[in-house]
Amino acid sequence: MNDLDLLAAYRATSWTVELPGGQARLRLDESAPLHPRPLGIITAYNPASVPRSDKDNRAANEELRRELERAGAAVYPALAHGTGEEAQEWTEPGFAAVGAELPLLVTLGERFGQNAIVWVGEAGEPALVVTRAGFCGARVGEILPTPRPE
Repeated sequence: MNDLDLLAAYRATSWTVELPGGQARLRLDESAPLHPRPLGIITAYNPASVPRSDKDNRAANEELRRELERAGAAVYPALAHGTGEEAQEWTEPGFAAVGAELPLLVTLGERFGQNAIVWVGEAGEPALVVTRAGFCGARVGEILPTPRPE
């Protein structure tokens, strides 16, 4: 899959997040109902969107969780769901990290080989932040544009 196809897949993804106040759904094109904020959504599954074994994915995700907790973040389960034509073909576990700074999440996303992470700032607007140099022609840490419905 090329970067533009991957970007379209991110834009068609829905994330379910388990927070202390209950379950919430997040999409890049909608204001986030999530509290507390800011928070980041990150995974260690399938680096650069290349599938790998479930065993390797689980081990990497566990290492990521430990890194987030060591950094002082409150870590909650998150699950990405494809919502496009091939939506039933994939889900991807990850984490909602509350209390982690954006630069740390970008560094961890880069370290675990991810294309991007989702960041929800104080205003509640989700953003896709690049963590793989060159993804969609962007630099690490750059926010990719996300069209919003009018």
